[in-house]
Amino acid sequence: MMSRRLGLTVFQRVYNYLKGARERQEDEGSIRQALSSLVERPSDGFEVDQLLYYEEQLQGSTSCCSPGPGLVT
Repeated sequence: MMSRRLGLTVFQRVYNYLKGARERQEDEGSIRQALSSLVERPSDGFEVDQLLYYEEQLQGSTSCCSPGPGLVT
């Protein structure tokens, strides 16, 4: 599991940074540079980024299918 390999503190830092960077639409170069100071292996940052992507996709798919106000399921 990613949080075990990185450690919970480092994982949380990378996760929070990437989430904010994606919301701010930072360029890939600055994201890579910031990640190099947070993790030893760039692939670790990439895996956390993939997790964020999948979370976003999951949230998008559940919001399109949830009943609106006044609808009974």
